Amino acid sequence: MNRHELVEVESLDSLVEIPFLEDDQDILNVGIVGCGRMGSRRARIVHNSEGEQLSLLADIDLDRLNGLADELDCKSATDWQEVIENDDIDIVIVCVPNKHMAPVVVAALDAGKHVLCEKPPGRNQDEARQIVAAAERAEGTFKIGFDKRYHPAMRKMRELFDQDMIGPVMYGRAVFGHGASPGLEKTWFASADLAGGGAMIDMGVHLVDLLRWFMGDFENVLGVAKTYYWDLDYFETGQQVDDNAFFLMQTDEGKVAQVHVSWTQWKNRFLFEIFGRDGFLRMEGLGGYYGPSTLTLARRRPESGPPEMEVFEFNEQFNTLDLEWYDFVESVRKGEQDIEKAQDGLKTMSTIDALYRSACSGETEKI
Repeated sequence: MNRHELVEVESLDSLVEIPFLEDDQDILNVGIVGCGRMGSRRARIVHNSEGEQLSLLADIDLDRLNGLADELDCKSATDWQEVIENDDIDIVIVCVPNKHMAPVVVAALDAGKHVLCEKPPGRNQDEARQIVAAAERAEGTFKIGFDKRYHPAMRKMRELFDQDMIGPVMYGRAVFGHGASPGLEKTWFASADLAGGGAMIDMGVHLVDLLRWFMGDFENVLGVAKTYYWDLDYFETGQQVDDNAFFLMQTDEGKVAQVHVSWTQWKNRFLFEIFGRDGFLRMEGLGGYYGPSTLTLARRRPESGPPEMEVFEFNEQFNTLDLEWYDFVESVRKGEQDIEKAQDGLKTMSTIDALYRSACSGETEKI
């Protein structure tokens, strides 16, 4: 029996616990370092939140900084250390190029701030390790911005997975791509020094995080990194910043994940599948330019043949960054510090490092 269902998410609190300000709680003052695309998006979320005050923005691009500060009516600075050294700031959101992520995050954590940092946490596992070490010794709450876990379809997928609807996992498959924007080669994403990699570290880090969430730790990887279209920078090794990456990852139990990430996917695409012995779960689309979000649960029939299918369609009312922010603030309010999630980010970066080693060597690499 096949069924098609439209999932109307009517309230945020059906997805996360919304941190409404209690009478005995103080407003949390927020500073943001980096006012590019992600920093400005997160700034607007904070600006529209009930219990947080956007107090200070920092960026070296004066036009960008002043424009956002005027729009959101908050103070600004060209030196990120002003945010860290401001005693009134409770939370620091870090949205800087990958090269600068570790020094800014470590300084914020060591200064006693709660920190939400964009993904990836640095350019490689060594920089991610510096960040995690700072989080382990810090008193504040720390989180890495793997927001795709908060998508309503992904949350539903995890719920069905936890209910053992598809049985033991056999393998996973994922595709994540967009066509990038004209002028990509002039941005920091094209710089080997500033980014530390291309599509693999930019988009692949999301899929590695999600696949590890469903399949556990990977042991061996085989990666291919290619530059097909964009005029991107070169590393000292001669390897070019990648606009496409293809890779396989295998757990010690033999479960395999197959992945393609791309900056030349001319029509945006997101596909995430987990196959079990009794069926599969498939999420497609993220909303917006990636198309409507759907989740398919397929149950294998004992007699074989076409599986029983149940399809859920999700409205596009909520932004994953909103949901992630509310969850983070709730953790701050409760004084929660989940070091395991920080260490999870380090394992994801170790996997990305191994994939780039494999792309250079042409051989399978251990993580």
